[in-house]
Amino acid sequence: METWNMETAANKLVLYRESLCEEEKSKATIEKYERDVRKFLKFLDGRCETLGGITKSMVVEYKEELLKGYEGSSVNSMLAAVNNYLYYISKGECRVKQIRIQKIPYIDDEKCLSVEEYKSMVNTAREEGKERLAMILETLGSTGLRVSELSDITLERLKSGVISIHNKGKVRTIAMTKDLRKKLLRYAKSHKVLSGPIFVTKSGKSVDRSNLWREIQRICKRIGIALKKAFPHNLRHMFAMCYYKIEKDIVGLSEFLGHNSIETTKIYTKGSYTNFIRKLEKMNRTIQ
Repeated sequence: METWNMETAANKLVLYRESLCEEEKSKATIEKYERDVRKFLKFLDGRCETLGGITKSMVVEYKEELLKGYEGSSVNSMLAAVNNYLYYISKGECRVKQIRIQKIPYIDDEKCLSVEEYKSMVNTAREEGKERLAMILETLGSTGLRVSELSDITLERLKSGVISIHNKGKVRTIAMTKDLRKKLLRYAKSHKVLSGPIFVTKSGKSVDRSNLWREIQRICKRIGIALKKAFPHNLRHMFAMCYYKIEKDIVGLSEFLGHNSIETTKIYTKGSYTNFIRKLEKMNRTIQ
């Protein structure tokens, strides 16, 4: 493999994809890693002739190039894919360190989706006759599920009342309110879903992340919600913030969301910048 030139390497990514499947990476992770590696190989084209010619200084240069156009967290995400690929092609010595990022105790207001905005999205979708979109939004907002986990919402599981989620090599059971369960069963009946996942396209395939993203972008643009908030995963963040605000149980929330680390869950429980400043001002009034 080390003798492959850059063009051949890009065309042979199917083998790398197979290795990720063997590692039991999730579909979303595999697609992201492949996309990030293609970007890395494109950068290398013209800088070295073969995979064997990759040097650490080239990878460091790529890291610096990414920092010019992306935030630190995005750079780290892309470097994770590159480092994994370098190990795969026996160039592990060329792997680079990720960026050290100072944690921020809040989320920018432009990215923080409020409950009111979420409700407006659901209502607008329903008013437009987009019942599938409305039910997907309501399901994600009410359960904190990932988009990739929607396929685990099957008619059989809804009828049994036990919703098992299979993702990232783990199985977890989520709770679902009776009201949401009834809505989903009514939806399945009205859309003549006889078995399997209830959210499918006209061709019978699972709902695609990119298609859902475009639908959400359109809805948000129509009702004046900042497009930086208009992505499916933001509903998971909103769910986590609401849960933590009421329960203050980060351990339970971590288990419900299916996180391996509470540190990951902490990211989901950060409030908006405005709320952070409000708390800071309240504290300052007590010490002045």
